[in-house]
Amino acid sequence: MRLIDHLLDTLISRPPRVQLRAMLAIALAEWLENIAAGAIPPPLSSGKKDDEGIPSVDFFPGLEKDESLPKIVDFTVERVKKALSPGEGKLVNAVLRRIPPLLTEILQSGSLGLKTSHPDWLVRRWIAERGSEWTERELLLNQTPAEPWLCWRNPTVSPPPSWTPAPIDTLPAAIDSDSTLSSTARLPRFFRLGVAAEWYIAHQALASGQAYAQDPATWLAPALADAQSGEAILDLCAAPGGKTCHLLTALGNDPAGLLVALDQPGPRINQLDENLRAWSTDDDGPEVHLVALNLMDAQAEELGAFHAVLLDAPCSNTGVIRRRPDIKLRLRPDDITNCVELQISLLTKAAEFVADGGRLIYSTCSLEPEENAGVVEQFLEANPEWRITANAESSPADTGFDGASVFRLERG
Repeated sequence: MRLIDHLLDTLISRPPRVQLRAMLAIALAEWLENIAAGAIPPPLSSGKKDDEGIPSVDFFPGLEKDESLPKIVDFTVERVKKALSPGEGKLVNAVLRRIPPLLTEILQSGSLGLKTSHPDWLVRRWIAERGSEWTERELLLNQTPAEPWLCWRNPTVSPPPSWTPAPIDTLPAAIDSDSTLSSTARLPRFFRLGVAAEWYIAHQALASGQAYAQDPATWLAPALADAQSGEAILDLCAAPGGKTCHLLTALGNDPAGLLVALDQPGPRINQLDENLRAWSTDDDGPEVHLVALNLMDAQAEELGAFHAVLLDAPCSNTGVIRRRPDIKLRLRPDDITNCVELQISLLTKAAEFVADGGRLIYSTCSLEPEENAGVVEQFLEANPEWRITANAESSPADTGFDGASVFRLERG
C-alpha cells in the first residue's frame, strides 16, 4: 500500500473522493501483482551487485514487457464512468497511463522501503543487522503470499495425493543444541496445498483434527522443549494452539503426562480449546488443562512446577509479515522497545514455574535481536544461575518458512 499511495499522491494534486481513490488503488494493485510475478529472490551471498555494493533485485520483472495495463485502464475507466462520473473516468485514464514511467523512476532511484512498501526505518535496521543481501531477499519474500501449510497428524491415514510433501530439513539444521534432541528424530509431516488441492478435503481434515493449519517454523519451539512421555509441560501464551498441539503429540499416550495451556481469557483461549479438542482424540492419553488467566497473575503455588515451560511471547511479528502485511503499516520503532519490556517481564515470570532440572523455552516470531537474544541476555544477567543450552532461528530469507527465534534455558 505504501507504493500505491506514493504513486497516487505524486500524480494527483488534489485528493479525489474516497470511492475514486479506492478504485484506482485496486487497479494499481492488480497491475503491480501482474508485473511482480516471477520475481526471484537471489541466493544469499551470490546476489548481483550494483555500483554501491547492494544486491540488485528486479522486484517487477514484468514491467518492461507488460501488456496488461491497457486492459486494466479500459476496464477501470468504464467502471468509474458508470459508478461515479465521466470526468472522473478521464482522470483515471490520465493517471493510470502515467504510472509506468513513474514506477521506473522509483525503481531506479527510490528507497528499498518504497519499492517494497516496507517502512524505511525497518529496512535500514535489517541492512545494519543482517546485510543487504539478506534484506532484499526478505523484502521480496514479504511481497509474496504466504503458502498454506498443513501439519498432518494421523499416522495411519495418508493425506490426499494432491497435497505436496514439504521437506523441513532446514529447520533441524537451524538448531544449535548442547545435546541431542529426541524431537528432531520424529519430524512432523507438513504439506503444501497447491492449486490442485481439493480444499473441501482440507476443510474436513482440519475439522476432524487429522490436520492443523500452521507454518513449519512453529515446530521449532516445541522441538527445543523436547517433551518426553510422562512429563509435565506448561505452555504459556498458548493460543491459538499450534505449538500446544506439537507438545501434546510429543507426550504420547502416557496417562502420567500433563499438559497445561494458559492464555488470557477471551476469544483466543476459546479457539485454543476448540483446536485441542480436535487434536486430542485419546481419552487415555496425557491429562490436559486449559487455564484462562493473565500470566502475570499466575502463582507457582497453584499451577505447580513443570519439566518444561514454553513461553511464546508477544512480539513485533516481523518474521510473519507475509501472513500479516498490516504489520508494515502499523509497526513503529517504539513498538519494539515496548515489546522488549513486556517480554523480559513475562520470561522472568515464566521461570517461576520450572522444576529443578527443567527447561525454559523462550520463543518469538520476531526477527529483531533486541526481542530475542537481547531479552535472553538481560534475563541471564539478572539470573546468572540459568544458561542457554540450545537455540534456533528461522526466517523466510534463510529457511523459506516463517520467522521464529527460540532459546532453551536451563539452570546450572
